[in-house]
Amino acid sequence: MDFSVETVLVRALQSGDNQAYQHLVDNHTSRLQSVAKNILGNAEDARDAVQDALISVFKGIKNFSGKCKLDTWLYRIVVNAALMKLRVSHRKPAHQLDDEVAGKLHDSGKATPLAVVNRQETGGIVRRTIWLLPQQHRRVLLLRDIEGLSTKQTANRLNLTPGVVKVRLHRARKALGKVLEPSLIED
Repeated sequence: MDFSVETVLVRALQSGDNQAYQHLVDNHTSRLQSVAKNILGNAEDARDAVQDALISVFKGIKNFSGKCKLDTWLYRIVVNAALMKLRVSHRKPAHQLDDEVAGKLHDSGKATPLAVVNRQETGGIVRRTIWLLPQQHRRVLLLRDIEGLSTKQTANRLNLTPGVVKVRLHRARKALGKVLEPSLIED
């Protein structure tokens, strides 16, 4: 019988243990917000996405089968919540987007409107391009370059060797560069 810390936590969550829920929130929210912020670009939207993700986790924990690590499952749910929020934000009327840009301009102090728009467009292009990469490359790139994990931490998270992580990261960065180069070259 498997009595790892993760297994005990999952069982406690599945049985509705409030302390287990609090433990999950306390120990994972910060990292999940970091992931969401890297996708969405701002802390407020990231907090909303993480809140949506945690609600999904709490509703779906009884169906968690353990075929993957709990961290991997949480990560996937928050990425999906952030992507959904990103999709919904692209459907906003133009005047709402203009208000958001104006707010960010005001908050950023010295940034010109063109600089703010260019930064947002570039960030959007990069985020969309990352999701076009093959999953094995995308996962390594997100963990290393977006979440800032070390090679060893990434290898442990993905059950790979550090050498495989380095190769995949190199290939992911190279592929990302090839796809982004035409999009980011100024006319």
